[in-house]
Amino acid sequence: MCLRCEELEERVAWLEGELGLVSENEQFRLLRTAMLAPSNSRSRVGRAAAVNLVLALYRARGRTLSRPQLLDAIPSPSGNSERLDTIINVWVCFARRCFGNDAIESVWGKGYRLTDRGMTQVAAILEPGRIAA
Repeated sequence: MCLRCEELEERVAWLEGELGLVSENEQFRLLRTAMLAPSNSRSRVGRAAAVNLVLALYRARGRTLSRPQLLDAIPSPSGNSERLDTIINVWVCFARRCFGNDAIESVWGKGYRLTDRGMTQVAAILEPGRIAA
């Protein structure tokens, strides 16, 4: 990326912060950085799909999302729309390594949801000012 583009991205990020806005790309970056943080002793999860899965569950605000809903929420890097829904198990496993087994609940026969603990953990990363207040 060119130096000018980086400067513009920094300015946009600063303005969004001043206005209290966080773009989807910024949310992804914040969450991925936290999931890769060396202080995260559970695992260094950097899988983009796991990050997108956590974002989808967070945006659902505690509602259960089915496997097809999660697949729809996670972009396929290859554009392959015929992904097996069992890959969700792998992504959930990666996310649980980072946030703990009790952060993501399996709802038998329905799908997955973030628990209250999971919501709090992700909110602390994505909305630190709101949690501290």
